[in-house]
Amino acid sequence: MAVELGLRERKKQQTRRAIYEAAARLFAERGFDAVTVTDIARAADVSEVTVFNYFPTKEDLFFGGMDFFEEQLLEGVRRRPAGESALAAFRRLLLGSAGHLAEEGRAAMIRGAAGLIGASPALQAREREIVARYTQQLAELLAQEEGAGGDEVEAYAVASALMGLHRALVGQVRAAVIGGKRGARLAADFRARARRGFARLEGGLGDYAIHHHDPEGTGDLVLDIGGDVGALVVQTRGDRLGTEIEISRQGAESERTHNVVRERRVGGRPAFAAVFPDLPAGEYRIWTDDPDLPSRASIAGGQVTEVDWR
Repeated sequence: MAVELGLRERKKQQTRRAIYEAAARLFAERGFDAVTVTDIARAADVSEVTVFNYFPTKEDLFFGGMDFFEEQLLEGVRRRPAGESALAAFRRLLLGSAGHLAEEGRAAMIRGAAGLIGASPALQAREREIVARYTQQLAELLAQEEGAGGDEVEAYAVASALMGLHRALVGQVRAAVIGGKRGARLAADFRARARRGFARLEGGLGDYAIHHHDPEGTGDLVLDIGGDVGALVVQTRGDRLGTEIEISRQGAESERTHNVVRERRVGGRPAFAAVFPDLPAGEYRIWTDDPDLPSRASIAGGQVTEVDWR
């Protein structure tokens, strides 16, 4: 499988993330209103012009992480494999993000951000604008996929339902953190609520916008890796098509991420694999009851690790 990395694009993403992380740290330490763009530029070791090139306003800086995630959601729906509905892709992506909630320090970050947003009408307004923008973009994507016969109102209704559930889960996570929930309990609560919410939507949206083609039409995968983020590809036989493969980070076995085995065309021939496109570097367990299959993988930043289950 070929992987497009794009060195220039990767460097731009790393600069953007460095600026965002510097801003997030300063906002947490001093509060949103007390931090200037000059402070952020100095902390990120870039010029003020560079900061503005990536983030036109200070509010954009605060919500940089939200923008990153919403872009990944949108791209994941756009590039979902053949046979997968928009709802199934959205559900897979949200459930796949649950493990991050159990990471050390994550609850403190969420609590701090929730407090800053609650104290700032400007941040509340910007958050609503971001949600509205990505809801519209998702609706446009779905309408485009449905073609000339697609109903724009129907597409917007579907996008609104998916984004509405997503934002309800965000609100619930913030409330749970403020209420003292942390770590594995926080992640498990998120998964349970997400599954119940998607089960409610499944009856009406489960067969809407099912992809009838491979997003790329080839075996190529474009993976957003670099820095301390890598990817894992578990290659399997065709009889595993559609089955889920679970992985967990070493030391956090209760926090599992899963992906489905999909078929792609590689060199004109079918290939079957579960792809985990953006894993933090470290040691991982691949869950299997078959003692003859590899069950460990080492993920390195900027690299793709392949495990052969064929």
